[in-house]
Amino acid sequence: MLDLVKSGVRSLFPSHTARGRVIRKWTSKLGLSRDSWWTQSFETYIHSVEPKSFRRPIVTGEAADTLFSIVIPFFNTPDKYLLPLLDSLASQSFQQWELVMADASTDQSRSRRIEQLSHSDPRFRYIRLAGNGGISRNTNEALQHTAGKFIVFADHDDMLSPHALNEMAWAITEHPDVDILYSDEDVLSDDGRNRKGPFFKPSWSPHMFLEMNYTNHLSVVRADLIKQVGGLCPDFDGAQDYDLLLRIHAQLPDAVVVHIPKILYHWREAEHSTARSMKTKTYAVDAGSAALDGYLDAVGVEHDKTSNVANRPGWYRVHPRQRCTADVVVMTAEDSGANQQFADLLRLRTRSTWVTADYSCLPPTADLQAYCQERGRDVVVAVREMFLPEDESWLDELVGVLALPRTAAVAPLLIGNIHNHVVNAGLMEKMGQLRPLYQGCDLIQGGGLAGPPDLVRDVDGLSPEVVVFPRTTEHVDLFTPHEVDGRTWRDQLVLWGHLRFMLNRLPYRDRLFNDNLALSGTTVLLRNELDVRWD
Repeated sequence: MLDLVKSGVRSLFPSHTARGRVIRKWTSKLGLSRDSWWTQSFETYIHSVEPKSFRRPIVTGEAADTLFSIVIPFFNTPDKYLLPLLDSLASQSFQQWELVMADASTDQSRSRRIEQLSHSDPRFRYIRLAGNGGISRNTNEALQHTAGKFIVFADHDDMLSPHALNEMAWAITEHPDVDILYSDEDVLSDDGRNRKGPFFKPSWSPHMFLEMNYTNHLSVVRADLIKQVGGLCPDFDGAQDYDLLLRIHAQLPDAVVVHIPKILYHWREAEHSTARSMKTKTYAVDAGSAALDGYLDAVGVEHDKTSNVANRPGWYRVHPRQRCTADVVVMTAEDSGANQQFADLLRLRTRSTWVTADYSCLPPTADLQAYCQERGRDVVVAVREMFLPEDESWLDELVGVLALPRTAAVAPLLIGNIHNHVVNAGLMEKMGQLRPLYQGCDLIQGGGLAGPPDLVRDVDGLSPEVVVFPRTTEHVDLFTPHEVDGRTWRDQLVLWGHLRFMLNRLPYRDRLFNDNLALSGTTVLLRNELDVRWD
């Protein structure tokens, strides 16, 4: 009965709605419900871990040059957002900064209020715009009045951690050649009382950046780079920051990017903010797609049109392409007949319009590198385990990834044929060892702090079951039967997570017994992957 009541409450008061949040808040206060373990853990992090992670303030002389220029376009900003934002800036533990306030408000009372508050701190500089030209034009106007070496981007309804600029200053001191910095972030409730939805980001992952603008907040960019690319582009309003960074990376592919693994930005869940729902600004999603297509054009990569990800607004799928030849080499078993049978299956599952492929077979112990060098194809696809692609365009997809800047090798997401569990989603370094990410996790129900298993990501290593790489690759570890160690690569090892290969081991080939059955004591069972062996 209790479960029925809970189900009814959830249907009447969905958790993502305002009424759902109110009900959840009051039931928690009355002791009728408890916060999730994750909410409780984040509360512990906020109160016990985070305060100890910030560094001591950097003290500079009064004559020191301005290091940061914070640029914020204002538009009819209400006091409930305006006051907390300005307080969070005035309270910064680092002092050498300025705020340029570009005001395009149409409500004269709000404009007067913003100008009045600009006098509360000598580092606040108020610029009254002649009209509202949109967020890009308004921000570009603010950029004309900056003096800082680095530009800090923030929105008019968000807040910065009191130590945000100090942490950025420390990072610049330690990395004087840095071009772009970004931090972790979380979501701030509309009333400003609750922090939630933390986003703990990875280090700079250029291929993940092509799936979503994950660096977003807090973004700090060297001022001369912004001038070099011409500032923000009004054609991409809604995704103007994404477009700006993509254009910088296109012109400066070796840009030095530093991640600060601390929450320095609080993204307000305001009424019309994308922090609450991307549905409030659907044009921003389309602008992001167009920005990605523009990036691929700028770096000279042929491609199909960027697509949006269903049910994940603000996530994208780029489809780079290249015309080339490939050696698809099947090395799944010592039995040449088994290899050939699987190669035939793989060929039937392949539909390629960009890549001309030859299929061949080798035993697992063969010298793959020498074999491929002799054959002279552009790309090598090594298949060491019996995984078959779910998408027939897999060859064009994976080989196309190699056309992207700084790509050494790429692999698909590998899943098992029982309950769709993850077999391999790339290898990550932890405590000096490469460890599989999400191994054994359910693909549908899985996920966690590192994002969903089917995320495109740069990884420290690739498992060797299915790997695609240029023939000219000379890294010996790439051809070992265990792990591909990516830590010595200048270029990236990429897990192209949305492209899936499923385990599909062939059955026993016994003469009298049905291939699809397995013996277990006195019982005959349908075979499963754990029973299938070639030895």
